[in-house]
Amino acid sequence: MLNADQFAQHVQNVVEPVKAASASERRSGARWYGRAHRDAVHSGQDIAPGVKLQHPSGNGQLSSPAGVIARSQARAANPGTDMVDVIRDKRNSPETHRAAAEIAATSPASPSGMDWEKNSQAAFEAARITPQHYEALKTNLGHVHDSQVASGALKKAQNRGEPTAKLEGNLRAAKTAGEESGTTARAPLKGKSMAFAGNPAIASAYEIHNQIKTPEQGLSPLKTGHFGAAIKDPKGSGAAGVTVDEHMLNIIGGRVPWHSGNTPTQERDTPKVNTPKGYDYNAHVISAAADKLGMPAASAQATAWVHEKNSKSAAEGNIGPSKQDRARSTINRNVSNRLVGEMRK
Repeated sequence: MLNADQFAQHVQNVVEPVKAASASERRSGARWYGRAHRDAVHSGQDIAPGVKLQHPSGNGQLSSPAGVIARSQARAANPGTDMVDVIRDKRNSPETHRAAAEIAATSPASPSGMDWEKNSQAAFEAARITPQHYEALKTNLGHVHDSQVASGALKKAQNRGEPTAKLEGNLRAAKTAGEESGTTARAPLKGKSMAFAGNPAIASAYEIHNQIKTPEQGLSPLKTGHFGAAIKDPKGSGAAGVTVDEHMLNIIGGRVPWHSGNTPTQERDTPKVNTPKGYDYNAHVISAAADKLGMPAASAQATAWVHEKNSKSAAEGNIGPSKQDRARSTINRNVSNRLVGEMRK
């Protein structure tokens, strides 16, 4: 059982990277969920993330760069109405809520390397695959399940000292079927953002979009469910809208080896996030840190994410020299609750 001192240390482990964040990192963190929500609003109206919408007055635009939808096109999609006004009216619509869940469904980094830069576009693509592609995915997921069942049966027989020849054959056949159906299911993904999503994630996004499942049914009650809730309501507060993934768990537990002078706490002194109780604990750590910082919990979490990602990239030499120098100037946190000296630029 964790005590009050451990909870306080975990809270401080979240507070420190937020305080160490640069001005640009703080801005990015504060806007992170708002941008995700905007992508969900657009996706809910069948507008790909990154498409600009020109305001009817010509003064100001919505969304990030990647082309402009002319007013005539917007009106063609919604006769008699400017698309910008349509978007504003859809911020709390069922379509937006489903699109937020689709983004959350495709967000897991494992097994295909999804990251935020690709996430919204991947969700947009995954939600709109063909029914035939969806069936191919379902076939593959069935074969994967068969492999897991066959593997479990084989291990049980081995533990009991029972004959295994037939079970080994069953496992080989299931794996072969899974490999073949996996190749078929992944072939249409080539060159697309959704190639970085796993097959279960793509299938879930499709099911949510086509109302085969509700967002609640299509997401896990823990990580992706909380992530979807935060995207749906980026101004929400408290632990309910906080996302805890492995990156955030490492921050809470002080396991950030790219920081100079890092002295991590016990390997598992933070509860695992695959149980409701463990997830709730870590979400409340982030919420308490946000209260201490005087900012929304989702913004505090996103700022910590951004800062840690930049710090890790700088330490590993994965970003350009000028960005690396700026990131290095922010690496001033010691996870044993001691600030280290600022690294030389």
